[in-house]
Amino acid sequence: MPRGAILVVILPAVCCCSRVSEWSEVGSVGNGVLYITRAPQAATAITGIDYALIDYKSPQRVDGSVQGRTYMSAKSKHEYDCALGQVRIHSVAYYSGNMGKGEAVFTAIKHEGWIAVAQGSTEKMMWDAVCTPS
Repeated sequence: MPRGAILVVILPAVCCCSRVSEWSEVGSVGNGVLYITRAPQAATAITGIDYALIDYKSPQRVDGSVQGRTYMSAKSKHEYDCALGQVRIHSVAYYSGNMGKGEAVFTAIKHEGWIAVAQGSTEKMMWDAVCTPS
């Protein structure tokens, strides 16, 4: 695959959350606050897509290849199977500033399969917000 083609595929997924303008608070997560916004295609009876933001009150450490780096917020894109109670993560980015501002200290495209939404989890809070009729 040509090098330019890879950028075309990766950049829209990593930068997905930069277009988000309205965050709705969902609840507390550890020492942070969880926000979501629905994607323009909105949820159907079966699936839904949202963008999540966790805004932390104190610096968090990045695990893995960029150890030592800290972040104050994390954005991610999720897809839900509302009928089966499942979720999968499409992308994630950690930012040096609050509310997704500042430098992106880590980004990743996820290619993971569906996982069950566990009771009491952050994913359950998001699943409820996206899949439960208002």
